[in-house]
Amino acid sequence: MVTTVSDQISSMIINGEMQAAVAQDPYGQGTLAMTDLVNYLMGKPGASVGKLTIASGLTLSADDKAAVNAWRVANALKELPIK
Repeated sequence: MVTTVSDQISSMIINGEMQAAVAQDPYGQGTLAMTDLVNYLMGKPGASVGKLTIASGLTLSADDKAAVNAWRVANALKELPIK
């Protein structure tokens, strides 16, 4: 999953320089939006056209630094020592 959280942001959370961040999938969000647009223009509106779609996200918090490290590993980043 491509996310809006980076190596630097997740490192700052683990190092105590930042309290939290929300990881989202901008590529997936854009793909869904463009698919709906193309289908609509072709006269094949999808189920989500004209409706509010809630984009899922994941909160990474300094309250659970182990979860931040798990997110880092799942996104091909190095696990960091927890202070």
